[in-house]
Amino acid sequence: MCSEKTQYKDKIKAMFSLAPTTFLKHMINPLLLVVAEFRTGILALYNVLNTHEFFPRNEFLAQLGDTLCNDDNSTFQFLCTNTLFAICGFNEKQMNSSLFPIIMGHTPSGVSTKQIFTLRTRS
Repeated sequence: MCSEKTQYKDKIKAMFSLAPTTFLKHMINPLLLVVAEFRTGILALYNVLNTHEFFPRNEFLAQLGDTLCNDDNSTFQFLCTNTLFAICGFNEKQMNSSLFPIIMGHTPSGVSTKQIFTLRTRS
């Protein structure tokens, strides 16, 4: 709210928001756009499978990230960065390649399927 109505900046000391905090209409993340567009079907599939986490973190993905996406393995760095960009968004200028092994050590970290339902492509 303060980004659009700057007169409120001095009047609000703390805000506890229970609604989505971002606008997705300018987003260039194709994966998240697809998830937002088909969120009802994705949620139905997850309910049928009795799974309540999207992009869950498991030991296989952790080992794969540690093995393929470390600094020593430059062959797979391109694949790893593009995978991360597909999940998080594209901005190669702001990508710190020295932190990449640490980032991949925590990605994906999983999200509740209920959070997917709040995604909207138009704000």
